[in-house]
Amino acid sequence: MKSASQNLTYLKTGSLWIQARYSITIVYGKTNVAQAGQNELLVNKPNESQGCSDRGVLLAKSAHSNLLGCGVADWLCVDTDMRYTLHNYGYKKHETMSMLLRCRLVCIGLVCLLIATFVAPKPSSAQTPSVFYGHWPYTFKTPINLNSFANDGYPNVLGIYADLIELPSAYYVWAMNDYNGLAAQFTGFDTQSLYSITLLPGVKWSDGTPMTSRDLVATYAILRLRNAPEYHYIEEVTARDERTVEFKLKFSSDIAERLMLKTRIRPAAIYGEIADAVIALLAEGNNLELYQTNKLQATAAWKALVKQLADLRPTQVLASGPYMLDPADITETQVTLRKNPNSVFADKAKFDTVVLFRGNGEKMLAKLQAGELTYSHDTYLPDQEAAFEQQGYTILRTPTYAGPALFFNHDRYPLGHLEVRQAIAYVLDRAKISETAFGKSAAPIKSPTGLSDLLLPLWEKYSGDTTALDKLNPYAVDVDKATELLTTAGFTQKNKQWIDDQGDPFTLRIGFPGEVPRYLNVAQEIAAELSAFGIKTVAEGVSSTDLLKATSAGRFDLTLWTWGVIGNPFPYTIYRNQFYSLNAPGLNNQPGIDFPLEQTVNGETVDIAALITSMDSDIGIPAQGAVVMKLSQTYNDLLPILPIAERYTNSPLLTSKLTGVPNSDNSIFLNAYSADNYVILWLMLGVIGPT
Repeated sequence: MKSASQNLTYLKTGSLWIQARYSITIVYGKTNVAQAGQNELLVNKPNESQGCSDRGVLLAKSAHSNLLGCGVADWLCVDTDMRYTLHNYGYKKHETMSMLLRCRLVCIGLVCLLIATFVAPKPSSAQTPSVFYGHWPYTFKTPINLNSFANDGYPNVLGIYADLIELPSAYYVWAMNDYNGLAAQFTGFDTQSLYSITLLPGVKWSDGTPMTSRDLVATYAILRLRNAPEYHYIEEVTARDERTVEFKLKFSSDIAERLMLKTRIRPAAIYGEIADAVIALLAEGNNLELYQTNKLQATAAWKALVKQLADLRPTQVLASGPYMLDPADITETQVTLRKNPNSVFADKAKFDTVVLFRGNGEKMLAKLQAGELTYSHDTYLPDQEAAFEQQGYTILRTPTYAGPALFFNHDRYPLGHLEVRQAIAYVLDRAKISETAFGKSAAPIKSPTGLSDLLLPLWEKYSGDTTALDKLNPYAVDVDKATELLTTAGFTQKNKQWIDDQGDPFTLRIGFPGEVPRYLNVAQEIAAELSAFGIKTVAEGVSSTDLLKATSAGRFDLTLWTWGVIGNPFPYTIYRNQFYSLNAPGLNNQPGIDFPLEQTVNGETVDIAALITSMDSDIGIPAQGAVVMKLSQTYNDLLPILPIAERYTNSPLLTSKLTGVPNSDNSIFLNAYSADNYVILWLMLGVIGPT
């Protein structure tokens, strides 16, 4: 894969480290360009005339022509305090403060300016307009609904590419466990209940009008009307000044921070009237406490606003991102996004247009085989990869943080017995199952914990227990151990068939989603391995809808379903999904897998629900390490669910026609391909461009 940053060095401006393409020496004391050697940047002593009285000053000129850029100011302030940690992609401050006292300053205009200056020269205006080709399986209908909040609104047409139109406040960089700011300065939690977002100066909508705090307040008022998950945490949103919004929180949480920063900001010019009406109703006491009562009890006035929002049909889309959408550019076969000249990213994004073909998966095969797509976010069959590579594609294998798992019915005898679940775990060859079903696009789970093997080392580090992962049972294939467990439980074998302690043949049925071809492969391999061991097992494919209904109602033995949450990095969400979504506590009087959340492990009572809840609090991510390790060990001991493999993408990227693609070991590739897609980030920041 081509590299965007060969011989990288880092230049520090304010609180930000910027990657430069060349090895650069920062030289103190020289005062003019004639004195600068090859690849040297000049740093003068503090000079109040440059507005940097207490900081060093970087003279942004060098003898190396590629460092000169175009239109760069001669002087840039550079902090002499070196308390920041270098990262391969972005910045992160040392944890020298409490997590509740974090303050992250993000200077987007400066970021983009320096990227343009140090990474690549501007293309000539005489060049042919460059096009990035992607795709999305949108539903086409006319007229297109330009309501960004509508269920059938245009963001559903764009999918992951919607962030190119309406910017969120920040992008999460998973490997850094921090945010790479795109549109705001964000501060918190300086108290238990306050968080703030400050817009950059000069941010504009595509019609040239400034983005202000009113736009943020309007955005969150509409989210309140829609009962968005942010309002599990948010009590009130107010404008502190023209650029700053303050959030009063019910309680602070790292998850609340992600939700607030990932929300795309919408224009008050379009949604302000309804937003003002929502705020007025809230002031009058009309509040819909969905998360406390789990019931929709709204006044007639509230319901009227819900309908007004649903019926709203704007005639234009105001964009803050580097690209904008014209309804005339949406056809039955493709969508064309054109440069937004008023965006802070307009001069950074290197493609003139982004074209999204309509379709997904198999429908895109012909275009991939002809080299007509720049990027496909989908996954493909292993035997299709060679054809893509011949066209100049690189196969991106990045984690999804989820994959196939066996969900046990703990109320179905004898699956409620721990020895039986452990025996099944020892029988199944997770590596073989993963390879058979997914080839290189999955990895077998090393130790079943309910978390990605990629995330576990991070949480072990936070826990302070350097031996935590060593205590986990990997359940490596061991037929003798499985035999010992079943025998100890009173099972016997007759004609190579296991008989349970009640005298009945031990047989199982695996239900799997029939419309997912590779889950068929997983289910069939599991059935074959268990049957060979003496547990006669049959795999049966049904529709996902019917499978979920049967599992929720407890009408199953084993269900092959997905563990994990694609696109969310926090253990709270991942564990809550597994212990609640198909389990009695979250199913409104249906049993699901029927696994009690209070368990006894090695003589100790473990309250799983309390552990999960504690991670959705203000204790801060580092302090959650011990909780995560406790939950992962409990999961590993009890095997409520048996994760088999973690899926990886095998998404084709046409690197033969791109510049700037980071090396495959770049930490940005630990981002999930869905919610924090790295290619979208590259397009925004101008990291990649056409050859």
